Order: sequence, then structure tokens, then C-alpha cells
Amino acid sequence: MLPNIEQNDFQSRGAAAPPPARPASRVSTRSRAVGALLVGVALLGSLGSFAWRHRVDPSGPVPIPFRIAERAWRSVLTAAVTADRACPASGPLVVLYVSASCPHCIAELQRWSTLIRTQAAPLGCIGITIVAAPNRANASRAWLPGDFESALVWDHDHDIAKTLEVRLVPLAVFVTGNGLVISKTVGEASNEETARRLGELRRVSGPTQGDPPND
Repeated sequence: MLPNIEQNDFQSRGAAAPPPARPASRVSTRSRAVGALLVGVALLGSLGSFAWRHRVDPSGPVPIPFRIAERAWRSVLTAAVTADRACPASGPLVVLYVSASCPHCIAELQRWSTLIRTQAAPLGCIGITIVAAPNRANASRAWLPGDFESALVWDHDHDIAKTLEVRLVPLAVFVTGNGLVISKTVGEASNEETARRLGELRRVSGPTQGDPPND
């Protein structure tokens, strides 16, 4: 008697039953897990981008004093503003290197703006130039105090950042009238610290450059 092939095939096919349907709760839980993972990846990406913009160069700083490269020096010097327009055009200056996306930079700019308006620091004929790292999201000048609108320089080619050895922002660089960097401060400084640095800059630069002209 021949074996019943059709019956055997049916039984073998019936032994492999289809998998049960997944509960809706499992699908929902898995979707939430995937969504949380994507949010975490996006957050890590944004943190990594911020760390890269405000990174520290491990190569080490150039010893102070050092001279600013000629091209960068012309850029910061021509944009410098002083409280007294009768001051020499090539006097000492403070270069404030900032990023428009850095809240500490905005706070430091506001502090310097207050120093100028209240004359709380011995600025004399010391000019101020604001240098900003390029940022498409902050291309406008809404973040910049009105005192510094004409003092802004965009560092599109990073020449100024390289010659000033910028590693963290905000950075204040105190420069003599011939482009010699004598000191730098990083972060939000106190008014007392700023007054001390300005006094040192005036002493190094000499009375004819760091002081306002006599009446």
C-alpha cells in the first residue's frame, strides 16, 4: 500500500505553526525605545558640536609676550574703538574674542560695555576690538552691545584665532600699539582683574599711547 503522501505533507506543514501576533504593547514599547535612542544620539551630537567649537588645543600655548601676525593685526587695529576720538589711531588695545553662541561671551561683552559707559576702568586711549568666530545661526549683530557695533570683526578664515592662540572663549587679549601681546585672560573676569591688566598695558605702552591727550 502506497503511503498517503498528501496526508504526510499536510501534517508536516501543519507542524510548523505561524508565529503568534505580537502584542500591541510590545510594539509601542519598542517604538518608544527607538525614539529615546534617536533623541540621545542627537543630544550627544549637539554636545560634541559645542565641545568642538569651544575646544582646547593640546599643542600648548605660545609663551607671552608674542607678536600678532601682520594681517591679523591690521584687521583688529582698524576696527578698534576708543572712548575718546582724539586718541591715536595705532594705540594699544584689548581684543575680545567671543562666540555669539556662548552665554559667557555675551555676559563678558555686557560687562565691558558697562565699563566703557561708566568709565569704571582706566581705559584712556586703549581701544577695543570684538572678534567673533563665524556662526551662521548668529549672523546678525543682535547679540552685540551697541557700543561695539563698529568694533566687530568676523574671523571667517580663523587667522586671528590662530595668531592669538584662541583655545577657549571668551578671551581678552591685551596688546601694545605695535602688536605685542603682553597678557591674556580667559572666561568672565572681575572688574578688579581688568583694571590691573589695563594698568599693566598702559605702563608697557607708555603715556603717549595708553593715556588720553592733555587738554
